[in-house]
Amino acid sequence: MQHTLKNILFFLLLASSAAFADGQPGQALNHEAMKKMDMAQMKAMPLVDGVVEKVDQKGGKITLQHGEIASVKMPAMTMGYRVKQPQQLESIQPGGKVRFMMEKMGDDYIVTHIEPAR
Repeated sequence: MQHTLKNILFFLLLASSAAFADGQPGQALNHEAMKKMDMAQMKAMPLVDGVVEKVDQKGGKITLQHGEIASVKMPAMTMGYRVKQPQQLESIQPGGKVRFMMEKMGDDYIVTHIEPAR
């Protein structure tokens, strides 16, 4: 079911976007071009430094204090976020420093990767 939901969301995103292929207006991106764009974007997004304020592993949420996050146009702040893979919170403790990545999904900001800072 999750795979089907991803396909539906991908189709809706593709159908509703004003995407460009190779920088040419009016050319919709095909599925392979969209995959490449996602991978390129992921490689280009640096991990953001933050400090953990609160961890709700059961609820899959974390409250982070962080600087500006340019990839999602977010100013520095302290805020609670949903974590895409709650099992990543197992090694995270309040007061600890972390490095993380996030994406804007609809109206929400979702932490897609988080790890203790070394």
